[in-house]
Formats: sequence, structure tokens, C-alpha cells
Amino acid sequence: AKNEGGSGVIEDYTVFPGDTLWQIAEENKEEGTDTRKYIHELKELNNLKDCNIIAGQTIKIKVFRFSNKAIGIEDALE
Repeated sequence: AKNEGGSGVIEDYTVFPGDTLWQIAEENKEEGTDTRKYIHELKELNNLKDCNIIAGQTIKIKVFRFSNKAIGIEDALE
């Protein structure tokens, strides 16, 4: 299990009504990462035994948007 880049940043995320781990994973995982793999990471990060989360709960998520911005800037300069 090699860590590609490892540029993720851990942030707190407040669960909204109707949120699922799958949705949160789809929105925050690194591009190209398997959603199930990211969900597994979320569960380990938050010591979750299953995928049940409730509105108002705060969980830790790993976000990658900073690395995406950096890539965008380099592309713009070419």
C-alpha cells in the first residue's frame, strides 16, 4: 500500500442531514482514488465501526483541494 503523493490535509467536517460516507468520499477523495478505499481511510481516521454517521456529528476527513490548485497554477503557466 504505497501512498501516492500523500498531499492530503486533515480537516474537520460537520455532517449534514442526508450525508453519507459515500457522498463525502466522492466529494473529497483524491482524483483517481477508489471511493471504497477512501471510505476505509475515513473509518480508520474516525474509529468508525461501520458507515453510519448522523447529522451534526463532526468527523475528520482528508481533503486534496490544495494539491489540485497547485496543479492548476502550473498548467496555466505552460
